[in-house]
Amino acid sequence: RSHPAEYPLKPPADNPCRAELALTDWGFQPGLSPQVSADPAAYVPVKLPFMWAPQPAAALLQAAQGKPWANVDLGNLDTGWLETRVAIPAGWQGKAVYLKLEGLHCDAAIWVNGQKVGELAGPDARLDVTSALVAGQEARIQLWVTRWWQGVTATQKDNAFRDAVIARAGSPGSAGREALRKATAAGIQGGACLQAVPAGAEIEDLLVIPSFRTKELRVN
Repeated sequence: RSHPAEYPLKPPADNPCRAELALTDWGFQPGLSPQVSADPAAYVPVKLPFMWAPQPAAALLQAAQGKPWANVDLGNLDTGWLETRVAIPAGWQGKAVYLKLEGLHCDAAIWVNGQKVGELAGPDARLDVTSALVAGQEARIQLWVTRWWQGVTATQKDNAFRDAVIARAGSPGSAGREALRKATAAGIQGGACLQAVPAGAEIEDLLVIPSFRTKELRVN
């Protein structure tokens, strides 16, 4: 371990190959069906991280007053719409652009400018949205976020860990599947961003392998 005086810590330099736009401010409304468009007038403003279940925040319940969904039991709600608008930098022309979600509970379908571009399974994942964006113009991003496989192609069997937990919940003496569903988190517990990278290729992850015995430091 190097002494700080010998190798002082420095903040990371700006990465010219990767740019990010944080997506913090969104609108939320309950999702009744992915075949039914979200009502632009029914959104309430929220900030990420944002969870509507199992315990809705008092501020969310207050904001819902006067909306068509004011009487919806949010703690029992499995799916919600999240929407935001963002200006895409002109300098992103020719780059690959990804929507990145962190702390997603549990799955999401994504629309950009009215075009469905794909789905993501949480907790952390990203999706290429390049084809639906135009550099230098505003983009409208909609997320259909579900904690219980509603309106997405993924199923319970696609997530081995959750499938096993739900199976155990149905065993004698346990709380039951319905209780587990209501206790499952719903929303985005982390954050969201748009990430622009070179269109050709990128290094996504590094594995650093130090060895005290051989005095080597390897990187995969």
